[in-house]
Amino acid sequence: MSQTLFERPSIIDPDRRNNGGLGLVIVRRMVQLHRGDIALKPAPGACFRLFVPL
Repeated sequence: MSQTLFERPSIIDPDRRNNGGLGLVIVRRMVQLHRGDIALKPAPGACFRLFVPL
């Protein structure tokens, strides 16, 4: 499930219908453009790990 949070949701494709929102897709792309990464941390609630190299 954590990987699908960062995929674009789709009304047409039933496998991608319940993915995360568009905001997480945008955040992931912005972080990737800065050669970083974002991931869901295994913790209760919404906890993300964000890495952006200096």
